[in-house]
Amino acid sequence: MDLGARQAGAEVVFANDNDPKAAATHARHFSATEFVARPVQEVESFPYADCLIGGYPCQSFSMGGLRNPADDPRTQLYRHFARCLDEVAPRFFLAENVSGLRALQKGRFLEEQLEAFSDAGPHGYVCQGRSKMHPSAPVENAPLEGLRPGARRGP
Repeated sequence: MDLGARQAGAEVVFANDNDPKAAATHARHFSATEFVARPVQEVESFPYADCLIGGYPCQSFSMGGLRNPADDPRTQLYRHFARCLDEVAPRFFLAENVSGLRALQKGRFLEEQLEAFSDAGPHGYVCQGRSKMHPSAPVENAPLEGLRPGARRGP
């Protein structure tokens, strides 16, 4: 997602992942970006950004995963994305989504996420689903997009 953001003209100012291989790959391609290589639960603060882009683990929702969100602690990691939204209050955000969020338990987990994002920050966000993020993304992977009320799209 960071590569796509950079190709679209964005400056990536911060990234986080607890996987050492992901950290090494990110450092190779984004050497000037602050990278925190530990669980997001341990990240205490986030820098300001106009746009927040994130992808939290989807294995508990994915059609290819175990699909057992009640017993998978990764199910709740979207709350840290919402925490970041709350602190940073960017103009807009883009969150990765998988089709399983809509399908599993009649979309209950998607609704929980949308509610958390809608309530984040000082103004909340208007959330909407998209069929795909960019041409190389499978159609069934639908990112969530949010725009802070009163914020304008574009520069």
